[in-house]
This record gives sequence, C-alpha cells and structure tokens, in this order.
Amino acid sequence: MDFTQEQLDYITKLVEAKVKKATTYTKKKTLCPRSEYHTFKEIREIILANKELLKIELNYEPFKLQTIVHCVRKFVILRSKDQDLIGNGMLRFDYQVSRAITTWNASPFGQITGHPRHLCWKK
Repeated sequence: MDFTQEQLDYITKLVEAKVKKATTYTKKKTLCPRSEYHTFKEIREIILANKELLKIELNYEPFKLQTIVHCVRKFVILRSKDQDLIGNGMLRFDYQVSRAITTWNASPFGQITGHPRHLCWKK
C-alpha cells in the first residue's frame, strides 16, 4: 500500500502532535493540603469557641500573653510544624498565638495601660 504525500504529511503532523503532547510538562492543579501549623484564623476561632473555659482558667487579672498561649495549647492537637523553632527563637505555635491576639481588632483581651505585657478581659 502506497501513501500519497498528503497522507504522509498528515500522519507526520499527527505523530508530532502526539509526541509533543506526551512530552510537554503541564502543571496539574492540586488541592491545597491542610496547613502544617495553626493559622491566625484557626487560633482566633479556637479562642472564641473556648472563651468560657478560658475565663474559668484565667479568673484573675492581669495575666500575661504566655498564660493565654499555655491555655490555648490545652485545646489543640499540635501539628507537625507547630513545634518548629522560628527565627526569633520562639516556637511557631507560641508565635502564632501571640501574633493572632496582638493583631486581632476584635480580641476579647485588652492591654493594661502601663503594663505592655499584661492583658485583661475586655468588658
């Protein structure tokens, strides 16, 4: 069986297209995996969900930010990257909790004037 030049050109283009498609790298879309450490949003949700329990634990004022970190640890299961030591010498979870509270506009905690590291419950 003999092929015409048109048929050979068509077959060549078809094979080249298949080879190109098979060898071209295409990035596949994947779902974003669950974060390996707790985010600010998650920490704030945990604090709000356990606010009454925190009030029982922190039934004195003023209290330090590290006390809140300690109490919040009781409500979570730490993830793999939560216990990493970050650049400022803190554990990632401690840093995340402290930053989540200090940058939170609607925080249930207020800072006491004259004591920059002491907090109290907002009324």
